[in-house]
Amino acid sequence: MKTFADRLKFARKLRRMSQADLALRAGVAQSTIGNIEAGRGQSARDLASIAAAPEGEPIWLHLGRGQMPNE
Repeated sequence: MKTFADRLKFARKLRRMSQADLALRAGVAQSTIGNIEAGRGQSARDLASIAAAPEGEPIWLHLGRGQMPNE
């Protein structure tokens, strides 16, 4: 997976979360998650909370390095 958007969507689905679930956990709007997953941008100030929300590996989500999350 090459992009943050791809990795975020993968991790979200792996955790069986909807975009709304992830948004609630991250403290952002569902549209923010939808826009990121669609590749329409990402807010630097929200990245940390979004990356931590699906209980994955934030470094993997953000940079694609490290361990991919498990089921």
